[in-house]
Formats: sequence, structure tokens, C-alpha cells
Amino acid sequence: MNRAHLTALALAAALALPACGPSLRERAFSYRFADNSEEQFREVLARLPPAAEHASPLNASGAPMAFVTTHDAPRAVVAIDLTTGAERWRHALDAETRPEVVGDLVITSDRTRIVALELESGAERWSVRLGDLGYVGAARDGETVFLAATVGALGGARRVGHAMAIDARSGDERWRHEIEGVFGHPAASGGMVFIPWERQNIAVLDELTGHEIARLRSTDDVIAWIFQDPTGIYYGHNGVYRMTHRSVSGSQADSTRITLPIADLPREPRLFDDGFVPSPGMRTA
Repeated sequence: MNRAHLTALALAAALALPACGPSLRERAFSYRFADNSEEQFREVLARLPPAAEHASPLNASGAPMAFVTTHDAPRAVVAIDLTTGAERWRHALDAETRPEVVGDLVITSDRTRIVALELESGAERWSVRLGDLGYVGAARDGETVFLAATVGALGGARRVGHAMAIDARSGDERWRHEIEGVFGHPAASGGMVFIPWERQNIAVLDELTGHEIARLRSTDDVIAWIFQDPTGIYYGHNGVYRMTHRSVSGSQADSTRITLPIADLPREPRLFDDGFVPSPGMRTA
């Protein structure tokens, strides 16, 4: 076989590669993925549901409830009816992180697992092994729960992030990403999950495939948290950004953003917890 034949074969193989595996557009968290793309971000905004007012408390029961952890033995997660003050259920668990309500589930973690409890009864529906990572949060859209766990957000030589999609009913894993970097608490809406990573980016992934469909990169600020709400998607650090068509700029000045009306407060309090650090389950609710 001569050099011309080898060159032709190599070119044919190179052209065939995209058909054999995911393209750069689909490869989540690749550093070669384009950020702040207006075309890709228009697709994201088109998929988000219209903003709506809060009609009832954001849990499946529709009733005001609190989910707390106890720190007397035996430790437990407890559901409290805020209308009557009565305890509705108690589940024995040495919870390490603050309980989160995602639809009809209450999610927390112990030292080895992420645990999903039934909101109405407190019974365990499913769990996911954590390994040595710290659980930083959950989000839900429809029948999919998105979980994030990480280590190294506060420093150290090891930086690892895991993000996964879990079937809310069965607990089966649908997809997972593992990176050498840190993830924050996710948000989810419109068949998409929004995952902050490395405190500078928000990767927008398709719920079904786990493929990245768009990415926002902050050019002059830190992204420390993100959350979904019936009124929209919000993210930020010391200020609050609302996800709009202006977000694709990546800059503070050109985005839809507000800041705290009072500056120089003692200890520089944040509006929301750092989404890259596990929220402690002790002495909190």
C-alpha cells in the first residue's frame, strides 16, 4: 500500500469519527466546548417554561411543612406540619446534610449514601453510594432527580466532581459524569439540568441524554450557586442574576443582575449558601 492510499484511509477514518461517538457539542464538560453561544442559549431559553407565580408551598403535599434533622440520639430526619406543629413522621438516620424537598421526595445524605425518603411517610425509597465525595445537592424535573457530589471545592490536591441522573421512582441511574474538577448544587427545568462547575461555568445538559447543549461562562464574577423557581432560574455569588437572553454576555454589566442594597456588612453575608460545599445537617433545617 503506497503513501497515497494510507493518506486516503486516514482521511476517511477522521471523517468517520463523529459518527462513531459523541461530537464536541455532546461531550459534557469538555474544555473545547464553546461557551456563551447565542444560538445554543436561545435553544435553552425556548425550552424553559413560562414564569409563574407561587401557588402553594413547593412540595408534593401542597401543605406547609418543615423537614429537620435531630442531633439527640438516635438521630433522625423529622417532618413537621407547620400548620399544627405536629410531627408527621420520623426516620432514624444519621444525616450529615440538610434535607431537601424535590417533589415527593426528601433527600439528604449520611456518611456513605445519598438517601431519598418518601415525603408523605418518611420511608426510604432509594439510595446512592457516595464513596468519599461530599453530597452538595439535588434538583428534580419531572421523574428525574439530578444529584451532585464533589471534593476539593475548599482546596486540596484532589478535585473530583460527580453528577448523575436518577429515576425518581426506581432509583436507577440514567447517566453519570465524572470530572477532575468541582461541581455545585444543580438546578433543573424544561427537560434540562444546570450544573455549576469550577465556580465560573454553568453547563446546561439535556435531561434524557446527559449531553451538554449550552454553557454559560462568567467573565468577571464567581458563580457560587444556582436554583430553579416557578418564576425562573437564578444564579450568582454576592449578587443575583436572573437567567435571561442577557445572560449569554457572561458579564455583570450586561446581564440581568441585582446586588445587596447594603454594602460592607459584617462577615460579608451571602444571600444563599455556597453551592459547592455540603450544607450541614446538624443544627439546621
